[in-house]
Amino acid sequence: WAFATVSIRDEPLLYALSAAAGPRLSQYNTQNLSNTAWSFAVQLYRYDPLLNAIAAAASVQLGQFITQEIANLAWSYAKLCCCNMPLRDALASASYNSMHEMDSMNLSNIAWAFALVGCDHVPLFEVISASSLRMIKDFGA
Repeated sequence: WAFATVSIRDEPLLYALSAAAGPRLSQYNTQNLSNTAWSFAVQLYRYDPLLNAIAAAASVQLGQFITQEIANLAWSYAKLCCCNMPLRDALASASYNSMHEMDSMNLSNIAWAFALVGCDHVPLFEVISASSLRMIKDFGA
């Protein structure tokens, strides 16, 4: 997280962190999973074994994710052009079910992420549309 925040890219460190994090992911809470994916996405560092492991761990805990963690995880996978179909479908359902709790930033990140990966989850986009209409003032319009 710290290296991503200050935009320092150290390839050997990113690889070592990716390899070390994988076996520990079952011990991560929802924020740790979301932040780990976000940190690598900000660095545009794609390590598929880690992304697959995060997807598996996140799928088990997805019901416990808060809306920001759902949005950040969806954003991270989209940013890395990683389309893990089971995770994508689970995130679409989680987003749909928690849309009433999302603020405009999370809503826009979800919309961007699912549009980028070509997700055609019509009920999700319908609820995004309805939620956007309700909070249009937050978008600065």
